[in-house]
Amino acid sequence: MIFTYLFVLNAAHALGIARGALDGFVEMAGRNASMQSTTVLRERPQVQASVGEAEAILNAARAYVIDAIGKAWTAACDKVPDPAQEVAQARLAITHNVHEAGRVVTLLLTLPE
Repeated sequence: MIFTYLFVLNAAHALGIARGALDGFVEMAGRNASMQSTTVLRERPQVQASVGEAEAILNAARAYVIDAIGKAWTAACDKVPDPAQEVAQARLAITHNVHEAGRVVTLLLTLPE
């Protein structure tokens, strides 16, 4: 079970990177347009929808990993004889979290101009 707690750092790093990308994009979208349009990015419906989707993806991944790690931690503290289900969910949540963080960054990078 100790390795699960070590891998949670990967989830934290991925969340931090995705959060930084999202926050940076939102800041940039408030002041920049593109070469194809003079409309500031934040005023475009496609950008608004994608930022909302990215925020939801990131928050859901974060909630899942916090919940799963919390349950695994509780199982360890309660000395559950076989915490295999909790450990499996924690590992799944960590993996899912890293994939979803990458999805957030990709979503922001692939927005049409």
